[in-house]
Amino acid sequence: MIIDLQNIKKVYINLDRDQERKSKFEHTLNELHYTNYERFSARLLPKQKAFNHGCSQSHLDLMSMNRMMLGIPCGIRNMLQTVK
Repeated sequence: MIIDLQNIKKVYINLDRDQERKSKFEHTLNELHYTNYERFSARLLPKQKAFNHGCSQSHLDLMSMNRMMLGIPCGIRNMLQTVK
């Protein structure tokens, strides 16, 4: 099977305040002729010790949104059960 990476849907996570990084990343996507992409607004949460909870929570939010769109139950318990 051949997968067309230029047209397959892509989602990237980016902080609202980081407009320069957004512009650079979208410029790179356009140079690669990637057309079907979307930005997902990242959460900004305080770091606790050396762990960035906002980053992890943003990924969980995106996975939960995709699961809801596919009609798959959401929540961390359901995700962990799926991984087993």
